[in-house]
Amino acid sequence: MATADITLAPGGSATLDLQIAPVIDSSGFVASDFHVHSIDSPDSRVGRVERVVSMLAEGMDFFTPTDHDSRQDFNPAIAEAGASGLISVAPGSEITTFDYGHFNAWPLTIDASKVNGGSVDHGGAAPAGEDFPSFGNYSLTPAEIVAAAHADPGTDTVQINHFYSYFGLGDSGLAIDTGVEPPQSAVPGSVRRLNPSVSNYFTDSFDALEIFIESSRAQINTNFFGRNLGDWFNLINQGIVRTAVANSDTHRVLGTLAGVPRTMVASSTDDPGALAAIAESLSANVNAGRAIGTNGPMVRITSNAASTAATGGLELGLPLEIATTDGAVDVTVEVQSPTWAEFDRIEFYVNPVTTKSSVQKQSGAGLVPLTSYGVTPSDVHDAGVEFNITTTDVVPAVTGASRLEASTTLSLTGLTKDVWVVAVVRGTDGVSKPLFPVIPFDLTATGNSTLANLIDGNLGQNGVPSLAFTNPIFVDVDGGGWTAPGVQVAP
Repeated sequence: MATADITLAPGGSATLDLQIAPVIDSSGFVASDFHVHSIDSPDSRVGRVERVVSMLAEGMDFFTPTDHDSRQDFNPAIAEAGASGLISVAPGSEITTFDYGHFNAWPLTIDASKVNGGSVDHGGAAPAGEDFPSFGNYSLTPAEIVAAAHADPGTDTVQINHFYSYFGLGDSGLAIDTGVEPPQSAVPGSVRRLNPSVSNYFTDSFDALEIFIESSRAQINTNFFGRNLGDWFNLINQGIVRTAVANSDTHRVLGTLAGVPRTMVASSTDDPGALAAIAESLSANVNAGRAIGTNGPMVRITSNAASTAATGGLELGLPLEIATTDGAVDVTVEVQSPTWAEFDRIEFYVNPVTTKSSVQKQSGAGLVPLTSYGVTPSDVHDAGVEFNITTTDVVPAVTGASRLEASTTLSLTGLTKDVWVVAVVRGTDGVSKPLFPVIPFDLTATGNSTLANLIDGNLGQNGVPSLAFTNPIFVDVDGGGWTAPGVQVAP
């Protein structure tokens, strides 16, 4: 970020000569956004070229246009923007049911003979005039939607969008309890225009879960930490290992920033112009869990077992799972972050126990139990205690081209059963400054009535904090390959 103070008289103008430079080493990973809307969605007015420009402005390497029930080719828009070689796309679509959540799929084949490009018909086929439950015709179940998307040729990623709208219960959702094995839906199918003979609408056939979206405190505090982590961890604990991703769900240019947050995906090339050709490989890497979600910090996690001389991690070329013969493993987290994205805490989740809350909610056909699961870190490392943060001048010729760096290691010993580990890097209120003005939302009005107030760092004045998470790495302790520990729920 480059900054300068200017003073303008009424009707005046000023010319600035500012320079910015990349400060983060993200080699081996590409910045990606898999949930993006433009003019082909009925709720977005962003033109295709404007969408490409918005992605370029946020430093994105790869994105998948996922307009509602529409598959479109954005390569002509990239060419029109003069951006060929600077960014890549792969066709996608958001399969937008009205009653039980949204599903993304990419990369997809476009059927040019159809107005919507061949998007999945979640309403289900029926004879004319008989598209109603009274005729025995229902919408596709989640399992049928995922299967229809996976029927596209080649490798695809099918993700559940805005996680909680599917697992929870608001205007839509199926009230899925992830604390039982297998997870169980509670909402009757008759309420959601689904076949009532199906006893459980949960399916584990999807590839990814969107656990972090949009640029707001509510998405971080209420959804990410308040319920999405707990549900995701319950799934992993029972062996349903699905990749967590972060996307913008942008429908606008200013109100919801493109690529914020984003998913850093392991890639065989860092060339943004070469990614369309390997879209299926990127999809496979996402499906394998080689991905990191972030709104600022770049995080790398590795595992090392001295007893087997094994090193694991999320990068290509490293195994996701390693073995130890003495019950000991070191998990190291390395962080690089721009100076505007401060962080002060690194949390480790190791086979975590979740805490259940349950209330009765109205579903449209009576009360149903709505469960949610909180989770507490297994270990917390704080800046100035377990690790130190240094500021490195990355590009001395460019003013302000610096980054924050930190590294910490969690040493696990005495392990008697297999484990999995996820790391979360975050800035906490009152300790780290929010991401204003790069991500400008949710500051308190109190104390910010002047320009001087706005540029004083806004410490403890809400705003959006930095947040990044890894997908899990695995440790085999008993020599039989990693085995899930089973759901661990505290009352």
